[in-house]
Amino acid sequence: FGAPGGVPPATEQPSAPEQATSEIYYVPSVCFEALAAKLKNGQKVTMAEIQPLLNPMDADDGADMLPVDLAAVRNKAGEPYEDVDDMAELLGPKGCVEAFARAREYFVQNKGGEPEEGRATTIKGKQLKAMMMEDMDENEAVYAANAAESAAKRAKTS
Repeated sequence: FGAPGGVPPATEQPSAPEQATSEIYYVPSVCFEALAAKLKNGQKVTMAEIQPLLNPMDADDGADMLPVDLAAVRNKAGEPYEDVDDMAELLGPKGCVEAFARAREYFVQNKGGEPEEGRATTIKGKQLKAMMMEDMDENEAVYAANAAESAAKRAKTS
């Protein structure tokens, strides 16, 4: 999702002619549920309180991490936010929690039409961190390969 601590979006092939895109992101269950309850009770939510939602890499290794589908969340122009920090800055703490609640509901109802097999599930913080580190390593390898290819092309044209 391009967010610090975010999980890259997963693209699935639905049976419909259009391609559905999932933007799976994980939030700490305890924090998410507590903040959703605060909003439901009309209590104020602060930027400090939403930080665990924005920084899942900071979650405890044993914390339950809920998948949410940020495909449900768009800005006024109908575009995805640049990242969750951008979303929080633009929507404020209350709007951010509401957006994550919409994303969770979208995921639970499987509005993206993802096949059940291979679908994201609740994981532990330690698993999320391992997945994210693996993704970073893969991204670095792709970057290095692209840089080497560019250097080779420049060498041939020099």
